[in-house]
Amino acid sequence: MKFYELGTYTKQTLEILDTIEPVLESIAAETGEVAWFIIEEHGRVVYVAKEAGEHAVPTATSLGERGNIHCTAAGKVILAHYPERRIRDILDRHGLDERTSNTITDRDELFDELERIREQGIAFNDEESVSSLRAVAAPVFYHGEVVAAIAIPGPANRLSGAYFREELPNVLLSATNELDLKFRYS
Repeated sequence: MKFYELGTYTKQTLEILDTIEPVLESIAAETGEVAWFIIEEHGRVVYVAKEAGEHAVPTATSLGERGNIHCTAAGKVILAHYPERRIRDILDRHGLDERTSNTITDRDELFDELERIREQGIAFNDEESVSSLRAVAAPVFYHGEVVAAIAIPGPANRLSGAYFREELPNVLLSATNELDLKFRYS
């Protein structure tokens, strides 16, 4: 049955990608940045699809790569919509490794951050996974459950001020709202 579960999940993810890819293209064209579609699997983030805009800066992240969930905007926005027990299980399994001096390594601080993310519907990575890199992410819901996130990473000097805290979040929230409606009524 485990293989059935994995096959069903993979099939669902691939069906979602048909709808996601044009949205990533639109985000990349509008912002000039990279747009990533990221899922959680076994308590890690997995980079599933991306589209690069004209100002995108290459990073070491590649398709299929896995990473820490607690120090990425996408990971945190996904965690924020999980039940507390599932979050604790993931943290028990993977810990809160310090990647930079900005990484949240305290559980209480992370839970406070996740509460803020739930309220705002958006997550930020302020040089928490890699120095000089920031990101903003919004959750992707499929039939009422969080299944992924869309993230826009970029250099900290460019992703700053109102662009980082207001403009990019608005682009993502608009895109994820559109996706929610497509999934709900398709």
